[in-house]
Amino acid sequence: GFVSKMIQWFLIIFLLFINLFCDSQKPSVAKPDYLTLQYAYSKNGLDESNTSIADYNKLQNQISVYREIYNDALGLYKSKKYLDSTSKFEEAMNIYIEAETYYHYGKSLMSIGKFSEAIKAYEISDILEYENKTNLYYNLACAYSLSNELESSAKYLQASLKQGFKHFNILEQDSNLSYLRRNPKWKQILINLNSDKFLTKNPKEF
Repeated sequence: GFVSKMIQWFLIIFLLFINLFCDSQKPSVAKPDYLTLQYAYSKNGLDESNTSIADYNKLQNQISVYREIYNDALGLYKSKKYLDSTSKFEEAMNIYIEAETYYHYGKSLMSIGKFSEAIKAYEISDILEYENKTNLYYNLACAYSLSNELESSAKYLQASLKQGFKHFNILEQDSNLSYLRRNPKWKQILINLNSDKFLTKNPKEF
């Protein structure tokens, strides 16, 4: 009785060990490198060889599925569930990609402290011709400021101003620009720009 039970327990433990070992030997699926132009172009439907009706219909179906997941990601971001929104954006990017995908993906990455990755996402969004350059360049200025990269932050803030950024009161309040504001030159520029005629009471989300 006792010996047979010991043998049974030994067999159970042995089988569990074999199962765990086999699982550890399974090849892991590599995560796509979302932050490359090659990946972006492979998922945004720009392949001119896909000209058949079947390919077109397949693409439209992909876009429909993508749009649903993308909207879920936006909802998670607005609910401040930034880790979840980042993963959900990546899920959407497995199917299809637009310039706005990378823009909002960059915002999610920035919200979880991945500033260098956010910068890459924003830059790809720019290359893919994201339309709202004002907000895009402003967020790039913030991401570079958070990365303690003064020159690049200043460059993109200037670019945002040239594109029509009007929320000058925000420039003195946004904590993302704290590093940039500590530079005497830029602090003076921001003070000069922050006049009453430019103040916007209800700034849009960036």
